[in-house]
Amino acid sequence: MLILSKADVESNLLVATSWGAEEAIRYRGQFFTLRRIFVNFQEAVLTCRRDLEAGILSIVVRDADNVKVWTLLSDEGIGPQPQQDLSRSPAMTRLAS
Repeated sequence: MLILSKADVESNLLVATSWGAEEAIRYRGQFFTLRRIFVNFQEAVLTCRRDLEAGILSIVVRDADNVKVWTLLSDEGIGPQPQQDLSRSPAMTRLAS
């Protein structure tokens, strides 16, 4: 299980998946999609641990006011469109709330 800070990951990315466009982060060349947002750190760690026990690679990323669990996106799940920076996108407002 990895517990990271927001500064450790490349964030504000949008990737095309078989489910449509998804918010993503990149860590060490791997893309992760948002699984769940928590206020309580221990709940986030417990969710990540359960994912790991089920064979799902997830990471915990701490931010100033919340903790997010992100799940590894396989190469097969990424579509042909390149990732985009969401920081300048109008959709970012909806994703951040």
